[in-house]
Amino acid sequence: MDGNSIRAGRAFAMILLAVAVFVPTGASSAILQYGKTYVLPGSETIHDDLYVGGRVVDIQGTVDGDLVVVASTAHTLERPVPPGVAAKLIEGPAHQVTRQPIDLAPGEVTLSVVFQPPPGQKLDERYGPATRVQITSSPPNLIRSGEGTDTSLNRQLMLDSHVGHGVLHVVAQAASCDEAGEHPVCRLTRQDWGVPIRVVPGGATRLPLMLGGMDSQ
Repeated sequence: MDGNSIRAGRAFAMILLAVAVFVPTGASSAILQYGKTYVLPGSETIHDDLYVGGRVVDIQGTVDGDLVVVASTAHTLERPVPPGVAAKLIEGPAHQVTRQPIDLAPGEVTLSVVFQPPPGQKLDERYGPATRVQITSSPPNLIRSGEGTDTSLNRQLMLDSHVGHGVLHVVAQAASCDEAGEHPVCRLTRQDWGVPIRVVPGGATRLPLMLGGMDSQ
C-alpha cells in the first residue's frame, strides 16, 4: 500500500470520527416535503431536498410548538418567532364569533333578496330568468312552507312557532350585463347566508338580504 492510500484511509477515518462525535445522540432524520407539518421533539436532523444540492441542517434544542420556516433557496431553517413564544400566543380556549338571532313573527314572513344591477348594467334575461333563490332551514321543519328553489327574489315563508328557533340557509344569484357595447361584459353575483332566527310574537314580518344595490323599503 503506497503513501497516498494510507493518507486517504486516515482522512476517511477522521471524517467518520467527526461525524460520530458531533451528531447529537438520538437525533433522527426527516425528509422535508412541501406543504407538510412536522413535530420536532428535541434535536432533529432534517434533510432539505426541496432543491438540487440539498444540505443537512440541524435544529438544536426543544422545538415543540415553535414555528420553523424553511428558506429553501438558502437551505436553512429559520425561527421568525423566538422559541417558546408561539405556544404562549395560542394559550386559552378558541375564540368564537357568534351572531345574534333575528326575531321573526310566527306565521307568514316575507324574505326579500335585494338586488339592483350596478349603474350601466341590466339583468341578463337572454336565456331565461336572471335570478335564482334557494331556501332551506335547520332544522328542516322550521319552515312549514316556502322552502325550495325559485326565480323570484321575494318569497313568502310560513314559519313554525312550535320549533321556535333555527337557521335559514339562503343561496341567491343574479346575472347582469352591460347595457351598451358590441360585446357587453356579463357578471354573475352570488351570495349565501346562514341567518339564525327566533320565532317570537311581535317579531319582524320581513327579512331583507342584500345581494346588491339598496333596499327601498
